[in-house]
Amino acid sequence: MRKLKHSKIRNTGLLFEFLLRQITSDVLNKDNNGEAVNIVKQKFNENTELGKELALYNILITKKFKQ
Repeated sequence: MRKLKHSKIRNTGLLFEFLLRQITSDVLNKDNNGEAVNIVKQKFNENTELGKELALYNILITKKFKQ
């Protein structure tokens, strides 16, 4: 059985991506009562741990490293 590695930073990025998809869906369906916007505003700002992890995730994704 293959053991999968857990990546907390990547999971944070995925969670943020899923919330953004939900926000996009809510906007397209003209649903103004979606909770995804409130979750992103509360949990993913620069003063929270999730916000800091998301910033690290974005740096890892966009940074080009020499091999």
